[in-house]
Parts: sequence; structure tokens; C-alpha cells
Amino acid sequence: MAIVVDQPIINDPFAEPTRHYRSRNDEAERVPERRPSGYTPGLRTRGGQSSVLEEEYVELPVVNEVRRRVARWREAGYPGATRTTLDLLRHWARRDRDRRLFFCQLEAAETAIWLIEGPQQDRAIGSALEQQEAYTRHCLKMATGSGKTIVMGMLIAWSLLNKARQPTDRRFSDAVLVVCPNLTVKERLRVLRPSEPDNIYEDFDLVPPGTGSALLSGRIMVTNWHAFAVADDARRRGVVKRGRESPTAFASRVLRGELGSKGNLLVINDEAHHAWRQAPAEPREDPPAAGRMEASASVSEEEDEARVWLEGLALVNKARGINRALDLSATPYYLSGSGHAEGEPFGWIVSDFSLLDAIESGIVKVPRVPVDDNSGDPDPRYLDLWERVKGKLPKRIRGTAALARHDERLVEEIAGAVATLASAWKDEFDRWAAEDRPVPPAMIVVCDQTATAERVADHIGKAGAVLPELENQPDGPMRTLRIDSRLLEKAEEQLEPGQTKEKLAEELRKMVATVGKPGEPGASVRCVVSVQMLSEGWDARNVTQILGLRAFQSQLLCEQVVGRGLRRYSYDDMSVPEYVDVYGIPFQAFPVKGERRGSTVVPKPQTLVQALRDRRELELRFPRVVGYISDAKFRITADVEAMPRLEIDPTRDPYWVKVGQRGLGKGAVHERRAYYDAHRL
Repeated sequence: MAIVVDQPIINDPFAEPTRHYRSRNDEAERVPERRPSGYTPGLRTRGGQSSVLEEEYVELPVVNEVRRRVARWREAGYPGATRTTLDLLRHWARRDRDRRLFFCQLEAAETAIWLIEGPQQDRAIGSALEQQEAYTRHCLKMATGSGKTIVMGMLIAWSLLNKARQPTDRRFSDAVLVVCPNLTVKERLRVLRPSEPDNIYEDFDLVPPGTGSALLSGRIMVTNWHAFAVADDARRRGVVKRGRESPTAFASRVLRGELGSKGNLLVINDEAHHAWRQAPAEPREDPPAAGRMEASASVSEEEDEARVWLEGLALVNKARGINRALDLSATPYYLSGSGHAEGEPFGWIVSDFSLLDAIESGIVKVPRVPVDDNSGDPDPRYLDLWERVKGKLPKRIRGTAALARHDERLVEEIAGAVATLASAWKDEFDRWAAEDRPVPPAMIVVCDQTATAERVADHIGKAGAVLPELENQPDGPMRTLRIDSRLLEKAEEQLEPGQTKEKLAEELRKMVATVGKPGEPGASVRCVVSVQMLSEGWDARNVTQILGLRAFQSQLLCEQVVGRGLRRYSYDDMSVPEYVDVYGIPFQAFPVKGERRGSTVVPKPQTLVQALRDRRELELRFPRVVGYISDAKFRITADVEAMPRLEIDPTRDPYWVKVGQRGLGKGAVHERRAYYDAHRL
């Protein structure tokens, strides 16, 4: 259930959390201790009500026990650690650093190191962890925006420096294979290579002075899971058939470019919630009905990705040997269709710093959802927008005329939400301009399909439709950008001489990947409209508004989409909260500046006073005086009956939305002032 609080930041980001919020009797209670690691099973958004199923919070006993033992190891001065490890741990924890590391980053790295160098009798608890692979696999759960890439750099430095000083110690590796889900993440992770000019080791001071050169003795390869597709020409026509690749041939082909013949690899899986194995099928008492396809015959995209990812690592392990695999993910949970209960956490998690913890420590922005509006409805219209919109759209689109009607209906249904949220963005835009920030704030819209994304982007970027600041001019910079597969296909039809499809796609991805970065192609982008291409790996820090125009059937998906806007813009004073306004996403599983839906609080009774239908002509109307004009020198007459009527009906579309806490002086109010300034009524 959502937790609603006035003061979300209650912990120091550089120290272990000592307080947390807990829901008790429909109220937010502040508990004077750290939140135990755990999860809520079956956490889903239900039907049109978008309510969260209340279920018991299940603690993860192994993770909590590991947390206690690592703390004890830290307090004892890290007994058993190598001299290199001690130097690194002390260097990371220094208080006089120019850029102090968050506690969650230190704890994640400490936990991974403790499992190798901690007291052997303490590490025996690791045998209680689930292991699905032939090699050791551990997961570090860290909230979006809490610095997973920095932790990767810390652990790579730990492994490479220890191996450089102790070449025969097989606990450490001088070859690191980093696997990620897509090109956007791969580009972001290039900073893990010490040879890069903007590498993370120098930028975040991750190694003690005089040891940086030792990093260059190791080898680091960053790739995505697509490279793990196994070659198999058994079904190809021809005389010569090699068949399926052997582990040795596979490893040589995939690794030879950067890792050469290296073995005993340290593997780091980024966004590792993509790498899971299907649960063993339950034995069936009755045979399946005739003609029914087996579940394995209809493998989903997620299952296929996970299979290729893990099968590739299994072949690498057979050929070269994997010393250890470290998973990093903000949401290491099983999805629906995996054979496991949806939302069940991976069984090899050893460290946990949740999104709740990150919000309460001020590490990320605080999401603000609609809590009230002037529609008269008991629930805010824009909290779960798609549930209201989807039933009003044509179910089938056939032909140009039907498509035009669909587009017109779609714009009609979402225009109010877009106008209100864009006006809130304009307020931020003006404030950022006054503060002379190098980039503008950004708004993102996540749609259900490419057709919706295309129409929404056209509406927002069209001259005179929403705001001048979001319009795309023919010869001006891109302000509202759409990125999806249909756009890539359409752009490919207009290739310029010397331009390839791959180059064009890369240019578009580059623009999206650099939103909010001064001097980069995406610096001028103010609104991004996508389908699912911003689900992860997109780390823009200037997102201030998010609009969801798709179904959100689980809180896991809500967290992943809202996570794209949670990175703070400024880390100077983290006790000052930053906010991201969220429409259309029923984000209720975490502490937000908002009100619970389905709250047991009884609303104040309201009485509608109006004239009776048969006495409407006797109704008294009181004018609202807004000013006086004296000494009029001209007589002005107006034919009122001939004037066009302007109807404002908040019951159809609210123009006043409150986000944050209910109550006088609390939360924030979104109105369409900026939109009305740009459009004469």
C-alpha cells in the first residue's frame, strides 16, 4: 500500500539508514530503525480500480543476516581482507573526498567483497542462497539512481588491483566481462574501461593515488546479450555443415576481440533482471488437449532474451571458466510467465537497497502523483489515465478514415492531461531559465504502441497545439522527439546520400541517450515520446514530468517507468528534495507525495444546490464582480446572444490538479496557466 508522508527525506545518504516509514492503521508511522530487506508478494495493479492488493511484507532472512554480518565485519576493521582491499575500502570511506560515495554504494561493494574475503565461518550463510548456474552467482539490488555503475567500477578495481599484486590468487580476476541488455546501456558503461578519457575510476576517485596504472594491466569487455546468439547451421542447405558451435568456438568468437584467451572471468550482469531461468514445469496428470501448443513452443521475447543471455554465459564458463558472476539490478524479480510467482525476488540476492530507502535518503527524486482535482470524481482523473481512455477509443483501426477518427478521439481524450502537465513543465522551464541552467527540463511520455506515440508526438510538437516551447520548427532544433521502431522505419525511407540505416538509427539513439547533457545532440530536446525504448538504461537527470499512456498492470512496471525520472539534477544539498510529477501511472507501492487510492478516510459530505428542472426560469444568478470602470467616455454594446459559447466543464475534464499531500498549504497545484497564456479561449 502506498505510504503518504510530508517529509520523505529522513536519512543521511552517506550513512546507514536509521529510520524508515511503515504503514500502520492506514497511517504512515516513522520507525526508528533500518527497514529490513523484503518484498510484497503479488503486488499488482488491479483492473480499472488500479488498487494495490494488500499482502504481508515478506522479509528476506538471508539478506538481512548477510547485512548484519557485513556490518560486524566493517566495525571490526575488515579482518581477513588483503592489503589491497583494505586500502580500497579505506579510500572509498574517506570523509574528505571531493565526491563522497553513498552508503548504499559502499555496502554493496563491501558485501560482494565479504563473500570472498570475509571470515569463512560467517560466509557459510551463502550456502542458503539459491544457485541456478554451474558458477557462483550473487545479486546486488540497488535502486534506480543510486549508482550501480559506480559499484561496478569499485568491484572491477578491487578485482584487477588484487590480481595485479597477487597473480596466482584465483579468487581474483584480471579479465572482466560486462553484459548488458541494449546499446544504450552499453554506451553508458564504456566508462568502465580505464583507457577511456572520462573513465569512472578517475571521475569518482575510485582507486588510491599511484594505483591507477595497474588497472591498465587487466582486460575489460562490455557487450550486450545479443552477441551470445549461438551459431548453428545444422538446418542450412549445403554440403559443409559445422552444426552447433562448441563452447570453445563460441568463446573464441565472442571474447577474442577484447579478452583474447583469458579465463577465470569476473562476469558483471547489468540490468540483470533480464537474466533468469524458467521454473521447472510442474508434472501434468492429464495430457494436454489435442492441438494445444506447449508452453515452450511460444517463447516470449523476455524468455528468449534470458535464454540466450544465460546459455551464452554457460558456454563461456565451460570454455574459459567463470570465477564469479555479479548481478546488478533495481528490480531483480521474476516476471509473469516465468513459472515463478510474479514479483518473487531472485534467490541469489545478497545486498538490498530499495527505492524506498533511496527516497528516504534523498538519493533520488520524490515522485508526486495526482491526489485531487476539480472533476468531482472520488479518484483523480489523471492518476490512472489509460484506464479511462482505452475504453473510449475505437477497438479496430481499418483504413485511412478510421485511423483519422482514432487520432482525433485520442487527442480529445488526452489533451487535458497533456495541457495540464505541460503547464507544470513550463513553470519548471521558466524557473530553470531564471537559474541559468545549461539544459531545459524534460517531459517524457510512455505510450502503449507506435501509433499512439506518433499521434501524441505530432500533437505536442505541432505549432499552436500545446506550448510554443515544445514546438518543432522546420529549421530549428528538435524539441519534441519520438523514438520507436516505426519512426526508424519511416526515417530510413528518407535516407540522404551516403547515409545508411544503421547510421541513421544510431543518430536517433544518440540524440535520445544524450537528453539533458550540455553540448550533446540531445541537449535541446524538451519532450521525449516513446513506446518502451526508455524502460531502462536511460539516465537523464533533467526529467521533471512523466505521462503514462499505456496499461500498468503491475507495480514492478510502474517502478521501472517512473525510475526513468528519478535521478536527481543536483547533488549539492541532498536534504532538499527534488520532485518528478507523474500522471497516468498508478504508482502506489512506495512513499510518494500523494494520497492512497481506496483510502478509508471518509470524504466530507457535499450537497449540490441547483434550481428545480420545472423552475429553471426562476433561478437566481449572481454575477462575479472582478473590477469597475468609471467615467466611461464611450458606450459599448454587445450582441451577447450571437456570441459563441465557451463551456468549461470540470466534470468532463479537470483543469485543476493537485499533486502531493491533501490539505491547505500542502502539495502542489497544477493549473493550465501556461497553456491558456499560449491559447486564447
